[in-house]
Order: sequence, then structure tokens, then C-alpha cells
Amino acid sequence: MHRVLTRAAATAELKRVANMLQKSQTSFAMPKSLLAKDADLSYPLKEFQPLLKGLPEFDVSVHPNEGVRPVAGAVFKAPDMPSPDVATVEQTFVDGIRVIVVKPARTTGKTPTVLWIQGGGFIIGTPESRMPINIHFAKAGFATVLLEYGLSPEDPWPTPHNQVYRIWQWLTSTEGLSFVNADPERLVFAGTSCGAILAEIATIRHKQENPTGIQPRLVLLDNPILDNRPELYPSMDQEHPLSPSPFWTAKNNTDALYWLNAPSNWEGFPAYASEEQLRGLPPHHIAIAEIDCIRDEAIVFAQRLMKLGVRMDMRLYAGTTHTYSAMFETPAAHSTREDYVQICKLAFREL
Repeated sequence: MHRVLTRAAATAELKRVANMLQKSQTSFAMPKSLLAKDADLSYPLKEFQPLLKGLPEFDVSVHPNEGVRPVAGAVFKAPDMPSPDVATVEQTFVDGIRVIVVKPARTTGKTPTVLWIQGGGFIIGTPESRMPINIHFAKAGFATVLLEYGLSPEDPWPTPHNQVYRIWQWLTSTEGLSFVNADPERLVFAGTSCGAILAEIATIRHKQENPTGIQPRLVLLDNPILDNRPELYPSMDQEHPLSPSPFWTAKNNTDALYWLNAPSNWEGFPAYASEEQLRGLPPHHIAIAEIDCIRDEAIVFAQRLMKLGVRMDMRLYAGTTHTYSAMFETPAAHSTREDYVQICKLAFREL
């Protein structure tokens, strides 16, 4: 079963999610800012500075219902849905998993399609939270598929992984390809932040379990979290200049992974994957923010892939912060989104 979401229905759905995030709170006081009013913000790009000053400090060490969820519900407003002349938004359910499909308004033939896994530290996040990126793809003629995977600690590992893998199986099936009008030769598996863990592990598993099946033409990892060993990476050092980085700190990252409670192996974190598991993977694009505590693990993982012969495009964006391309409406964010469109087309050899 599926239905086309009207703008009113989509707005009501977003309000439902916002209420869910705050349901454990009868009152809420905005916490202090992570950055002092007189903090030196000359290092991040100037366009980010007023936005960063307005971000609160996230306490991820306590239960998400008491810490990050009410903060996120108060700070991150629901993004605008696309106008009908840009895209239609449809909702369906696959084995009980809520799936959102954003289809470009003007297409001819089968559509290039991105399965985009949203971030949120595994403790917050909805499919709609990455709508600006989806709208950008729609304007370029792409469809995007999103899902509402289970959050920690209510839905323990491997629930989110299994749900993401199930939707990839659905998308590559006759039913999914037909529903989305997707071109099986132009599929992209993408994830941002913790969503990159889910995208990468599902890609590895799919290659192992279904090597002759439809493979993504590109794996796009946006500011990916890939490991749970902070001691291996300088940018995770609490005394490192990038830690605490704006918005997402090394401590936030460690605390979020505590709630996830994933196993310390490749099934939990792609950094543990063996050479055999990584060799022969589809082409990758890894986008890395410079001012980000997870910067170095992304660089190391990209280097491993290149060493093993995986076709790679790694880009480090100077002066940027964690998940900026999804969070901010700035020139740098828009430019990065366009990079994603162009790198997808390059993977399809359409440039």
C-alpha cells in the first residue's frame, strides 16, 4: 500500500515526528551554547559562523529522551517540502518500514535513484530531515528513497542495519524499481554521518550475499562515521584543535555509539572489514568536512579502499563542519550538493 502525500499531510507528518521527539518533556529550557558569544569562529567558513553560534550543546550521555531529542526538536525545524513543480513525495511501507520516495516532477524514461540514509547519531533523525538534499537531487532529475529506521536505544542493533538492507533489497526488486520508476543501471547507495555506516555495511553484505544481483553504481558517503576506536585518530583526541568541533564533538560521537551498542566488527563498523570484504566494492565518493572529529577515520578508510583498487573520489572541504551540506542553507552547502549530483553522473558516465 502507498499514498501520495499532499503538502498538508506531509506537514502533519513532520509535526507528528516533532511531537514524538518531545513527548518525554513537559517543559524545556534551551541549554547553553556550545560556542561562547565571543568565540573565535574565524576558522570555519564565515557563512557558517552565525549559524554555529546559535547551536546548543547536545548532551548525548543521558537517555536521548532526556537529552538530545528535545534539543533537536526545538532547534532543527522541519524543512520545507518540495513544491509540486519540483517533486512529488510518496509514502509506502515495506515490511512495516516507513519509506519516503521523492520523485522529480519532470522525467522521461527510467529515473536515476539515490537511496539516502539519514544521519542523527542513531538517536535522532527522520527521512524528511534531509529534504534539502532530496530537493536538490529532484531538480537534477533524480529520485531519492528514504526510510525511517529504528533509533537507539529503543531499537537495538542490528535493527537499523537490517531495515536499511531490507529497503535496498526492495529497491532492487521488480516491485521497488517499478514503484520508484528507477533505472537499475543508475542506482546510488548513500548515507550521511551514521547513515554512512548503514550504507557501507549494507553494500558489503550485499556484495557477499548477492554478488550477481544489482549493485550500486556509486556508494556516496557524506561525513561518514566508520569506526568506534577514537584512540586511532588524531581528530578524535579531546585535546586536538578539532575537538570539540562545532555541533558534533568526539564525546558526542562516543556517547552516541554507546547507545547503539553495535558489535566491534565489520557488521557494526566498516573500518573492521577485511581486505577481501572491501576489494571489489562499487566506486565510492567520500565527502569529508575539515572541522569534524570524524575527519581522520574517513580519510583512513578512503585510503584503504584506494589501496585495494576500489575506484575512489575523496574530497575534503576546507572550513566546513559535520553534515553542513544537510544542515545549512549556505553557498558551500549548495555547492557540495551539486558536487554530489555531478559525481553521480560521472559514475553513470553521463558527463
